[in-house]
Amino acid sequence: MEADNNHELIFSLLLDGKGGAVNYGWDEINTWSPDKGTLWMHLSLPEDTEDGWIDKKSGISENISEALLSRGDRPRLLKEEDKLFLSLRGVNFNPGEDPDDMVFLHIYMEEKRIITIRHRKVLAVDNIKSSLEKNTGPKDSYEFLLEILMKISHRIGEITQNIDDQIDEIEELVVDNADIKLRSVLSSLRRQAINIRRYLSPQREVLNNLGGIEISWFKRKEIYKIKELTEKYIRYLEDIDSARDRAAITHEEINSIYSEQLNKTMYVLSIVATIFLPLGFLTGLLGINVGGIPGTDNSLAFLMVCIILILLGVVELLIFKIKKWI
Repeated sequence: MEADNNHELIFSLLLDGKGGAVNYGWDEINTWSPDKGTLWMHLSLPEDTEDGWIDKKSGISENISEALLSRGDRPRLLKEEDKLFLSLRGVNFNPGEDPDDMVFLHIYMEEKRIITIRHRKVLAVDNIKSSLEKNTGPKDSYEFLLEILMKISHRIGEITQNIDDQIDEIEELVVDNADIKLRSVLSSLRRQAINIRRYLSPQREVLNNLGGIEISWFKRKEIYKIKELTEKYIRYLEDIDSARDRAAITHEEINSIYSEQLNKTMYVLSIVATIFLPLGFLTGLLGINVGGIPGTDNSLAFLMVCIILILLGVVELLIFKIKKWI
């Protein structure tokens, strides 16, 4: 990497038009021209984005270069003549991180040049690089666009299906045993669904708009593939909305079952307390240390008190049965 380039070059490849590619460094990049083939540069967005290669030497317009160097963009699409900018979001499969903390990928495309910028690792990019090393990768810019869109879409489908499967398992567990601990799992799944949906909707709009723009190097005969991806995103949105609603309903059901169990417990305790209230009153009254307590000289007094207390308890139970309180 050159000293005046503050954009880290992760890798750069020159597509050979046959599914393969050769590695390029900064020296080759600086002497590259469109007649040599399609150039793909993959950069890491630095902390300091001022006065770097994109600003000074890339030849990209100020509007698009500003978009390329932005952070945390919602998915969006920009077009300038035959040049295209896409900001996309993908599932975060990096170790130790939450999948719903979606990573961004900025893509600038011309007919013979592709520049991708990321802040955190995007597995879809690594997959395409690997396919190029095996001579099974994209042959031009349009095929690259389709590949990156499909791989990002595939991983979004995986996480959506995973959330749906986990909610299925929890619903089955709730039928057998509504464990209160399941509420935290459901809350986590709902949070994932909400975070993923926040980017799915604008990303669907990006694909919808992408299928309708006019760019000379687009293969119009294959534009249906982008429209198919749009349909997939619609299905993902429906699935994620369904999963979020099911999680909310299951969460409420667990709360309802838990509340019912708690009410039953409190009811039993109330019945027990009600039965023993008059019994406790009588025994407490007979236990005061003052003169005149009846039966103090009668050896059968204790037995008689016990019998009276038992009869009183039975009468109380009969009254509760008649009132249908138990």
